[in-house]
Amino acid sequence: MSPDDRPEETFIPPDDRYQWGASISDYGEILYGSLDVAGVDTVLEIGAFQGRLTEALLDWAGRHDSQVVAVETDPTEELRSLQAAHPELTVIETTSLEAIPAAPRFDAVIVDGDHNWFTVTRELEAIAARAGAEGSAFPLTMLHDIGWPHARRDTYYAPERIPDEFRQPVAREVWLDPSEPGLAKSGLFYDCAAVREGGPRNGTLTAVEDFLATEAGKGLEFAVIPAFFGLGVLWPESASWSGAVSTLLSPYDRNPLLMRLEANRVQHLVRRDVQARILHQLAHSGTFKAAELMSKIRNLGTPAVSVQDIEHAIDMGGPRPADAKKLDEMLAERDG
Repeated sequence: MSPDDRPEETFIPPDDRYQWGASISDYGEILYGSLDVAGVDTVLEIGAFQGRLTEALLDWAGRHDSQVVAVETDPTEELRSLQAAHPELTVIETTSLEAIPAAPRFDAVIVDGDHNWFTVTRELEAIAARAGAEGSAFPLTMLHDIGWPHARRDTYYAPERIPDEFRQPVAREVWLDPSEPGLAKSGLFYDCAAVREGGPRNGTLTAVEDFLATEAGKGLEFAVIPAFFGLGVLWPESASWSGAVSTLLSPYDRNPLLMRLEANRVQHLVRRDVQARILHQLAHSGTFKAAELMSKIRNLGTPAVSVQDIEHAIDMGGPRPADAKKLDEMLAERDG
């Protein structure tokens, strides 16, 4: 594809303070390019959270006279503000499985909600059922977080919503490391995750693969962009725009260089999170407070290194440990 043939540039660089690369916004060229070549009129966004991607989608929609429908069980003030300012945005306050059958008609879906096998499988089934009921083709569908850690391990925002027979054994407040299929002693922090990685009915990528093996999944193309925790793209091979999407995605699809870069990036995130957590714990320890006091005395009121210096270094080097609040509570209990 020559530069003149490429879709209109609509990528908005995301505000990624801690350099996690954790938002689907990071796929700008792929995301908006796919929407463009597929001629999308209405996007259904599952899992809007604070509206970071929603805002970017609204920018795209404004250029194309399109609509955005955002699904979020508990809309934030930021998302509500976007809704008030943009008549082209509809916010549906319910679960994805309730929203998909009842939402305004859509021709593209972005799935970035609850990252577990049951939810993702049922979302894809509901999308297929909606298309069948309307006599239309399966819509262009993009799914975030189909790479590590969610690919082969369920995580849950509300595990009680998952039927017992489909819910993996779970653990609360855990650390995950790509080198450890179980629970790690350090790594990236998650509120609720499956105890082990792998096996049947476990993970988002497993959900997509299982759906593709069903009757509803026949005739669908599937591309995997192995960067920023993984993006999966599904589309019907019979669509008039199928070739254009395939051409756009093929350089990225399961690209081995991207796979190695993502593995390296994840390792750095894990190490950085561990280091930040240790620094945070050290800065709030009684030993450091005593050393800071002695340094103040020696330096006539200005310590060589303060708690604020360490916290600033954590913020600048990011990401700040997800369990920092938990550590504060543990240390306060110990020192109190």
